[in-house]
Amino acid sequence: ASNVLTQLQVTPVRRERLAINPFGGKECNPSSLRDVVELGIQCVDGSPLTIECVSVPHVCPPIQDQHPGRVAATHETLRGLHLADDSDGAASIDILLGADYYW
Repeated sequence: ASNVLTQLQVTPVRRERLAINPFGGKECNPSSLRDVVELGIQCVDGSPLTIECVSVPHVCPPIQDQHPGRVAATHETLRGLHLADDSDGAASIDILLGADYYW
C-alpha cells in the first residue's frame, strides 16, 4: 500500500492504533499504529469526494481467473450492475473501498 501512496503523492494526516483482522481470521491481530491518509476521488456522477483511508502493508494476494464483467453480463440478477472494477483475469488489490463509500 505504501507504493500506491507514494505514486499518489499523499502524506498521512494522522496515525491511529488499529487491530486489523482479515476475512476468516480466527485470532485477533495485535493493534499497531497505521497511517491514515485522505484521498480525493470522483463519484460516478462526477462529483468530488474526499475519503479517509488506512494504510496497510498488504490487502490480499493477487486475484487470479476472476471475470466479474462476464459474470455480471450472464446472470440476470447482476445485469446492469455498475462494477467498481472489471479486471479480466488477474489483478492486484491496492485500494479496497468499503460499501459505505461505494454506494
